[in-house]
Amino acid sequence: MSSLAEGDEEEAHMEEEQEAELAEMEAEMEKEKEARKLAGATDEEMQKALEVLQKQHDAKRKAMAETVERQRRMMQQRLEAKRRKREEQQYEEDMAVSIVTMAEKQFALIREKTMLKREGQKDTVSVGL
Repeated sequence: MSSLAEGDEEEAHMEEEQEAELAEMEAEMEKEKEARKLAGATDEEMQKALEVLQKQHDAKRKAMAETVERQRRMMQQRLEAKRRKREEQQYEEDMAVSIVTMAEKQFALIREKTMLKREGQKDTVSVGL
């Protein structure tokens, strides 16, 4: 699986978790509201309790958003590190191929010069006889 697809999948999973937690908090708030109604709380008491709950939920939402953002940044850093590593490996492979190619060319030149020298020596020997 590509790193980009992994990142998208992880991000979607984090968003789903956050949505589930938000829905759970909303349900909890509604339960609290119903419990207070059944307990015979006045409208003012219910309003104060709901304000406290709302503040708690807002704090939880903020913490969750910060957590998701931190996880997203970490995921992006991991993906970036993987990309850099792949690029470095590709560079090293390209350099190795280049070195081998250069060595092969040098070897071919040396072989060609050697053969030319031998042919020159044969000609000299032939002429000398």
